[in-house]
Amino acid sequence: STPRHSPEIRLQSKKEQIMKIVKFGFALFGINTYVVVDTSTGKCAIIDPGMIDQEEENAIADFINRNGYEVTHLINTHLHIDHVAGNSFTTDRFHVPVLAIPTTRSAGHASTSRPRSSVYAEKSITCR
Repeated sequence: STPRHSPEIRLQSKKEQIMKIVKFGFALFGINTYVVVDTSTGKCAIIDPGMIDQEEENAIADFINRNGYEVTHLINTHLHIDHVAGNSFTTDRFHVPVLAIPTTRSAGHASTSRPRSSVYAEKSITCR
């Protein structure tokens, strides 16, 4: 399936856009994964990668590649498995370390087996 788009979140100064935040909503549980982009450099961080299958992994990778972004960070906000399920893919694909509190980092490469799901949405909102 194709990601659904909404407007993007854009944080801007009066003169220029500073940051873009894109939200991916991955199924099984509507996991929110964020890509935060420094628009002046094209560098970005992936926050709480909740991808559970190849289709969802491809959605993130295709978005990054399509826009020419460079992933520099993977950030986990907490230990729940739905927020770290995509850590191994993200670190392997983009060669970035996991940034998290120590207890989250230890579970950062935990694997999970979940039913395959093809429902995901790429969303973003513009703030001016």
